[in-house]
Amino acid sequence: MLKLFEQASHELCQYENKNKRKMAIIYAFASQIFFVTMFTCVGMLRKGYTTQEIVQGRQCIGFILNFIFCYLQKIPIYPKNTLELKLMIVRGVVGGIAMLLVFESFKLLNLSDAIVVTNTNPIWTTFLASIFLGENLSKKSVIFCFISFIGIVLIIKPAFIFGEASQQHQIESRNQVLGVLIALVGAICISFIQIVVSKMQKQMKLNNAQVLMYSYFFSCIISGIAQLETPNNEFQATSKYLCLISIIALLGFIAQLFFSRSFTLEKASIISPLQYTEVILSFMIDIFFFNEQIFLVNVIGSLLVVVGSIAIII
Repeated sequence: MLKLFEQASHELCQYENKNKRKMAIIYAFASQIFFVTMFTCVGMLRKGYTTQEIVQGRQCIGFILNFIFCYLQKIPIYPKNTLELKLMIVRGVVGGIAMLLVFESFKLLNLSDAIVVTNTNPIWTTFLASIFLGENLSKKSVIFCFISFIGIVLIIKPAFIFGEASQQHQIESRNQVLGVLIALVGAICISFIQIVVSKMQKQMKLNNAQVLMYSYFFSCIISGIAQLETPNNEFQATSKYLCLISIIALLGFIAQLFFSRSFTLEKASIISPLQYTEVILSFMIDIFFFNEQIFLVNVIGSLLVVVGSIAIII
């Protein structure tokens, strides 16, 4: 079995080297399909299970899958020095917090709004890169950040601008303003992670699977601690939960591998805009699967966010 896996990996690597751009685009598109399917399964669990229970289940199974992958690929788990260890711990802790925030936003918003706001991370990465990496903050970036900000306001639809009528059709337990704020903080955390990972991969040449081991580990701990703080919660591991959480973990693991691999085969300026296919897919899921009512102002706001983010990346 191990020899078969090694042979398949070797042949795949050879094909990738001959068709780098083609495979990078395929990996990028495939990762977005896996991500959206994963988020759809999360949406199916949002009634009856807390965010902490969903995150903890996903990350525990993901930890096992990633460990097996590292073992088969002979990727070292332990870092070479204390600096690498510190950066991995930072990435793991912030990643755990980001996961809780993003998954919580799925409970307060519909899928498409949550994904759009979470995908504002290129905006915050631009600002964080200027602070931590010394990169220049251009006028173009500031202008398109402002355009994306207008899009976020349209998604929030604050009552003092749009009036109380915009809140009529909200589903019980939904909170547009709080959900968007939580998703924004999650996006900022993801941006900080990207800065840390960029430093680790460029300066220390660390493998993404090695970094993810610490992300899974600390996410399990953080979600477990958060779960202890949830009052009067009786967790029941039903067959529905076990089935969906296993699918969520597997899809998330594969999506992470595909997306990170696409960046190693092609330039970020080509791959990054492809992640916004996730937005289109999420609107389709909301309309045809969850039967959500999508308003024109949400669509316009999403377009502004996507256009602003892509312009910053390119």
